[in-house]
Amino acid sequence: MMAAIYVHELMSAIVAMIISMIGIAGMTITKITLLISSASRERMATMTRANTAMRLMGNTLGPVIAGSLETTYRTPPLLAYYLNGMPIFYEVPGKESFV
Repeated sequence: MMAAIYVHELMSAIVAMIISMIGIAGMTITKITLLISSASRERMATMTRANTAMRLMGNTLGPVIAGSLETTYRTPPLLAYYLNGMPIFYEVPGKESFV
């Protein structure tokens, strides 16, 4: 969703994140419910443990990969303000880092 729209305002980014988080929570609950309902009693513990392990690995690796992409694809330095006559610049992740 963030890659499809180019966010110009903070409110647009907040709304997009809220919708994304609601969708992710719904997918997680549905996935676990489907997993439990389709597993036999003998294999239920193994399947839920494997699901949890894979989800935890994704939660661990995801921020690292996203952070490296945001660092790689940055905008040119933007002038923020002047502090005692010295220009202060900042860089933000570019549109390419979300694509």
